[in-house]
Amino acid sequence: MTRSRVITSFVVPGSFFCFTQLLFAQSSTASTPLLGGGHGLQFRDIFFLSISAISLLLLIVLAVYLASKNARLERAEKNLLRLATVMENTAEAMVFYDSNSVIEYVNPAFEKLTGYTSTKLLGHSYANFLGDVWQEDAWNRDAFFRMVQDAIRLRGKWVGNYTMRRQNGARIKVEATIAPIVSGSGEHTGFVSAWRDTTDREKQEGHLFLAQKMQALGTLAGGMAHDFNNVLQSIVSSASLLQEDIPENSQSYSDVESILDSADKGSAIIRQLIAFSRPAPTRKTLLNINACVADAGRLFKRLFDKRINFEFMPGMDLLPVEWDQGQIEQILVNLCANAREAMPEGGTLTVETGNIRISHEHREKNPLATLGDFVYLYISDTGPGIPPERQDRIFEPSFAVTQSGGETDFGLATVYGIIKQMGGFVEVENGVEIGTIFRLYFPASQGETPEYESKLPVSSDALSAGQSATILVAEDDHTVRHLIVRILTSAGYEIVAANNGEDAVALFLQNRDKVQLLLLDMIMPRMNGLKAAEHIRSVAPHIPVIFLSGYTADIILDKIGTELPPEILQKPFKTIDLLLKIKEGLESARHQA
Repeated sequence: MTRSRVITSFVVPGSFFCFTQLLFAQSSTASTPLLGGGHGLQFRDIFFLSISAISLLLLIVLAVYLASKNARLERAEKNLLRLATVMENTAEAMVFYDSNSVIEYVNPAFEKLTGYTSTKLLGHSYANFLGDVWQEDAWNRDAFFRMVQDAIRLRGKWVGNYTMRRQNGARIKVEATIAPIVSGSGEHTGFVSAWRDTTDREKQEGHLFLAQKMQALGTLAGGMAHDFNNVLQSIVSSASLLQEDIPENSQSYSDVESILDSADKGSAIIRQLIAFSRPAPTRKTLLNINACVADAGRLFKRLFDKRINFEFMPGMDLLPVEWDQGQIEQILVNLCANAREAMPEGGTLTVETGNIRISHEHREKNPLATLGDFVYLYISDTGPGIPPERQDRIFEPSFAVTQSGGETDFGLATVYGIIKQMGGFVEVENGVEIGTIFRLYFPASQGETPEYESKLPVSSDALSAGQSATILVAEDDHTVRHLIVRILTSAGYEIVAANNGEDAVALFLQNRDKVQLLLLDMIMPRMNGLKAAEHIRSVAPHIPVIFLSGYTADIILDKIGTELPPEILQKPFKTIDLLLKIKEGLESARHQA
């Protein structure tokens, strides 16, 4: 009995009370040992031991179950806390509504996006809310939710884009997703809708689409420019040859001038179209602004009416400017053309240059100004001035000026873009009835300023006087080649003509003792001008080369895959420009010899 009491003391009191009472009732006398030798556990001991083990096992199972349940509850609580944290802090606008379309929850992002607070939304109809903010076609509740249900049945969710009105009246683009909330039994107990503001994204996509469209336009325009410029070159060259045989004071001479002016305008249209759709790479060199003005001044004679007086006041000891000379000349031509339009009855156009150091006092007057050393270029006219309602928009790319001839001019926007790209700035002083002054400030560069020599207009007779040289001309366009040959022959030169690069190399090798200059079109069949020049210079390394092209610089780079040569004469060129280039090339070769 002592052992029995020791064993049963491990059993929870009252645990199987009925069984133990029954057992003791049937065993009032000493029990026979179950093991031989008079020792061992009695039946009652084994019974109590079994019951105790079962009880302990049940207690362990219960403890494990409760611990597991508590862990699951704790994990579920943590997950709910994480979900609540995500919902409260996500940038996605979220709204929950039940199967009756009653809004049960909106997160802060939804409030921020729509402008409506949760107090105004909770407990109200989601369908009615959509009807209030919907900005697409007429709101049809049944059709919309039928579309949503069909999408959920087929794809598990609905995704759509629409325009909505915020509480303050602003219109925004929204991408929305609606998905069902499914219970454990598979029943739809509600829905969750996520909204995302796509207004900025759609604007960026619009800008990207426009950029791609402009790039495609630029590619098309660049390809057309070559053929179109060859046509213009034929017109310009023919008109120039015709003009040499006509008295300057005759009506026919004026008619030819009109042809040349129209060709200039056609060339400008192509350049502007390409400049806006496919900006050309810049070729930076140290420049003297006075020299740029003087070079561009040669064009002003044809650009201006004879009633417009041109005055140039060059500054002394100008600092150099490092930029693309073509773009500087484009600035000059655009601003001077703008001044011409401002003075239809005539007047005075003044160009002034000089050095200036921009100080803090200057910057106080113009916050866009930059401190440092600059070269200034002032262009003023005596026209009526810019109307006040247009002054704030003259540099906008979307703001174009219609000229008297009917053309649309984007010159001021181009000027502003080039100056900003250079790191400079522009100021405009305007007074109605007293004219306009454009003040351009170019950042000065380190280095020695190129020498400036005033270049007055030169006649073709003066350029060709005393010239005696043989020139190899390679041009694949028959009409252009024929006219160039006529121009150069009339100027006293001997010509060897080829229609492609391979023929040019072969003809040079046959005439290498007398050919003194190469005039090569850049892009030709069978061999381009650059490759032809390389072959020829392998046997005549010092021969001067002038390249011609109707393509823009960026397209030439695409086609030849290397750096641009320094001497390119862009079609359509004038006879005077061609002869000047040839004279400079021959004189340079003589100095090197």
